[in-house]
Amino acid sequence: MTRTIAIMFFLLSQVSALSAQDSLRILKVTSLRDAWGIAFDHNPDYENYQLNQQKAEMDFKASRSYRFPTVTAGFDGQRNLALATTPIPGEIFGEPEGTTINAQFGQEYNYNAGIAISKSIVDRQKVLQSKLSKLNMKHAEAQLEAYRQLLKQQVNLHYYAAMIAKRAMVISQQDMKVADSIVLLSGQKFEEGVIDAITVNQAKINVNFVKQAMINNQLLFDQNISELKKLFGMHPTDSLILVEELEYEFPDHYRVEDLPVDPEIALSSINEQQADLQVSLQKSLFVPKLSLSSYYGTQQFREDFGLSFDNDAWNNFSYIGLNISVPIFTGFKNKNQYKASKVAQKIAQNELEKTRLSASINDELLVNEYNRSQQNARAALETFGLYEENRRLTYQKYTEGLLSLDHYLSVFEDYLKAENTFLNALSNTYGYYSQIISRTE
Repeated sequence: MTRTIAIMFFLLSQVSALSAQDSLRILKVTSLRDAWGIAFDHNPDYENYQLNQQKAEMDFKASRSYRFPTVTAGFDGQRNLALATTPIPGEIFGEPEGTTINAQFGQEYNYNAGIAISKSIVDRQKVLQSKLSKLNMKHAEAQLEAYRQLLKQQVNLHYYAAMIAKRAMVISQQDMKVADSIVLLSGQKFEEGVIDAITVNQAKINVNFVKQAMINNQLLFDQNISELKKLFGMHPTDSLILVEELEYEFPDHYRVEDLPVDPEIALSSINEQQADLQVSLQKSLFVPKLSLSSYYGTQQFREDFGLSFDNDAWNNFSYIGLNISVPIFTGFKNKNQYKASKVAQKIAQNELEKTRLSASINDELLVNEYNRSQQNARAALETFGLYEENRRLTYQKYTEGLLSLDHYLSVFEDYLKAENTFLNALSNTYGYYSQIISRTE
């Protein structure tokens, strides 16, 4: 029995392992635009914005139903436990003048079946509510577009940060090879008595600096990969591979005119239009409503419980009516709501103006920061290249015995500083670049 149970647990564990293996997904991203497509297809927040847009479209279609008549079919049955009593003049039935007779009209059971039709003819509120629903739909579309841009920006930032960290790891690996060779050579020269222990320790310190840089670059790469997984709607066990290699090429210059209108302006503009409609909607509460109603049906009256479907058993019953509703007094509720909507309208106007001014300033600042940062990155790249060449030439002279190890270690330290400066400048540039291309492409 124990052996049977053990075999069952073993089989279950194998099935679980196979299931986990089947659920493991490997996603290869070939380019930035490929990353955008993955985010648009799988990001849960983006999907919710799309669903909100669809809901707003359905709500708008529902709001337009006021243009059509409402038709309902109904059937009801009623049992009169006690018929209503109506006093009528007695002289109608030959009684003395001045006398009354309490008469009861109707039968114990009655049934009604028919169709009721109603149509709004003048209802300013429903017209404005439909317009407001249309603006809500546009607002949902603007929110979707704003989040689409934000999602692109987030993908850009983490994609380029991961690419820079990936490139930095390659550089660090090359630096490690050089640093290890220096430690090896310095150890040999120390045994020969050419250099002292301080110089050897300095060479080992440089190795540790390079190791720390490699670890930090790996951590940075892992962090941005994790953020991309979140944006892509991936599971923690899924594997994400960035195929593309980072290129040090980006546009030389941008102008403010190159940037499309900030989506936040569109949102604020729609908010202002909604506030304007709310004012009109509150004013419409003082306007009369006019509606038309009609009923086409039949009635059946019986003394006993039952129902007959013979034509003779049913009597036609129909009517048509016109209704006018005029608001007279609502305890100042409508008046106060109208005043509140005017205040909200002014707030929306101020917010729109504020958003326009802020967007204009932010756009100009973003373009200036990018243009300066890319110039700084190009200069840092050139400087890094020169330091790399100096390090290589100095290393050759050191191995040939033309320079001391102290001199080479000093050049190597300057090279590491230039490398760090360049990577930071590159990161800043791609940070600004990520914001720009999320709007321009």
